[in-house]
Amino acid sequence: FIAFAEKAVKTFHCPQCSFKSCRECGEEAHPGIKCDEVESKTETDGRKNVEEAMTQALVRTCPRPFCRKKFLKTDGCNKMTCACGAYVCYVCRQEIPKNVAYAHFCQTPHCNHKSCGKCALYADLEKEDEKRVKE
Repeated sequence: FIAFAEKAVKTFHCPQCSFKSCRECGEEAHPGIKCDEVESKTETDGRKNVEEAMTQALVRTCPRPFCRKKFLKTDGCNKMTCACGAYVCYVCRQEIPKNVAYAHFCQTPHCNHKSCGKCALYADLEKEDEKRVKE
């Protein structure tokens, strides 16, 4: 289907699908906004993917299949308690058995946790979250 429009008309309206696009840049119509100020679909999708990845790096989900509630750590130690009662490690995202509790964590402040194989009980939240977002 071919449609012609006057040069002065900046928006093309497709009579078949009703999509309105800018005749100059090809993006979705953006009246009142210059073409170089419009974010392309590729840029928008890319930005949304980055934002989603950043959110997923910070948000935790309860590992219990019947629960799956989402939560976010704001302060305190890395032993999280879900509303369903499950203990969850903020670092490795695994459920911590009740009989293990704090034994899941290394409580030595200067340990690198590679040698002990345990998760840190406390961590610099901002530094850790920044690292997760970059990953």
